[in-house]
Amino acid sequence: MDMGWGVVQTTSYPMTLFMTLMTFEGDVETTKVTTIPADAIITEATATITVKEAGVIAAGKVAQVRNGENSTVVVLDFGALRTVSSLSLPSGKTLVSLRRWAGTGFTSVYLTAAQLAGSSISFAEVQSERLELTFSTAVAAAVASTALDVTMPGVPTDLSLEIAGVRAWSRPGPVKLSSAATPEATFTVPVIAELQAALARGANPAVTLRTGTPCSQGLSLSIGYIRVHAVALPPAGLVVGGESEAEVEASLPLPAASSTWEVVRIELTVAGRMPAWRAWPLPDPLVNGAARLVIDPAHSYAARLPASWLAPLGELLAIRLPLVLPPGFLGAELAAVLHQGTLDLPIAPVPSARFKPTPIAADPVGGERWVELQLAKPVKIPPGATWWVEITATRGACDWPMSQVTSDALPDAIRLRRSLPGPPFRPLHVAARLGPDAIVPAGRLRILGTPRSDDLRPAVVPLLHGSSAPQVAPGFTPAPASGVVTLTPAISATAARGEIAGGALRLRLRLHSAGQVTITAATVYYRTP
Repeated sequence: MDMGWGVVQTTSYPMTLFMTLMTFEGDVETTKVTTIPADAIITEATATITVKEAGVIAAGKVAQVRNGENSTVVVLDFGALRTVSSLSLPSGKTLVSLRRWAGTGFTSVYLTAAQLAGSSISFAEVQSERLELTFSTAVAAAVASTALDVTMPGVPTDLSLEIAGVRAWSRPGPVKLSSAATPEATFTVPVIAELQAALARGANPAVTLRTGTPCSQGLSLSIGYIRVHAVALPPAGLVVGGESEAEVEASLPLPAASSTWEVVRIELTVAGRMPAWRAWPLPDPLVNGAARLVIDPAHSYAARLPASWLAPLGELLAIRLPLVLPPGFLGAELAAVLHQGTLDLPIAPVPSARFKPTPIAADPVGGERWVELQLAKPVKIPPGATWWVEITATRGACDWPMSQVTSDALPDAIRLRRSLPGPPFRPLHVAARLGPDAIVPAGRLRILGTPRSDDLRPAVVPLLHGSSAPQVAPGFTPAPASGVVTLTPAISATAARGEIAGGALRLRLRLHSAGQVTITAATVYYRTP
């Protein structure tokens, strides 16, 4: 189950660490060692290969260089047939003769006296496995390896790419070069799977480009990866939940180094048993502590249930109210009636909908508590229903705290109407101000119902808490058998945002039903700066 945090998801990770390594030189082999930790997950990996004719190359790059029968003789052993068209001699050295290998011995390559007198000697192309150069004075093989250059015309052949010693790609035969001013050929090779397989054998795998003939090689690696951390949880897992809906702490412990992490993905292995009903909303709207309505036998109120709360539900089961009981509370009993109506007023009771009487026991201490008004049996919710619930006290009195809104026409605002028990219902005219803002009292309650599907109203909604508004995921409904839930924050979770603090990822779960959720395993995917 893959859930984004309010964004459209793709199959790739939204945030990765990229590494680009480049080289461009003449050779038959180019190797670059990556700096990728063994716990990385490769998200993107492309090798871009560019090859050109070799041009001028140091002899030691393309041949084994050794001295011959004496120190004035230098042998270039290419190990295979190679084409050479010029030589650039070490500084201050003069060539006496040039010979090529003919299979059983060396034969002379004709050079004029003028050619031999120069430091850069061009001649008709020679193809041979070895060349023998005789100088007028001694030349050490080590010096010739770097100070003697050869020009090797011809197209590159037999390209191959290896990762940690395993071939990942090949292109046999000669390569057709472009017709540009500097002819070249470019190949783009995806290597995600091959690089990931190499990491299983160890960190920092080497990537090697080889060609059958010497050429000018360009190798560019574009690599994106994230790292993985398995969270240490208690042996029995992280268990959260209770007897009612609630928002609970489910922070995941992280190492001290996590203060520099950017968490891009979280995987949770979860299981749970939760009833079919859901409570909504959670958390409650902002509470205006200065506004309360008195519910008693002489004052009843009708509260419109927001359409967006009812739409995902197939049946309504109950209403929950927060009530404030005064010290020395002697008890009360609430009654409720479900009405159908318009956006402005209740019109008539919903047929066959009957709430049970709700007694509230005496309490010498008092305080705020949630009280549930249950329907005698579930009531099916028709599409597009506009329902109001009328609340009254048949005995006793208690206070109903209001929510704080600038307009009761807002989608989630609970519009109120006043009455004696039963119609007619009249507007509740109250003028109030909070700072510079005019506010109106709106109801504060939760509805309990069974959703039309778990997708429409999931039981558990994860969120990341930080210094700003929390990142909220769409949610999931756990099953008794373990399953994996994947969470992808829209913005990477960081210590700077307050979502990583005190050595933990500040994960919370909104449980819209009673029951328990057990997180048996958690994996955090992250990148570092």
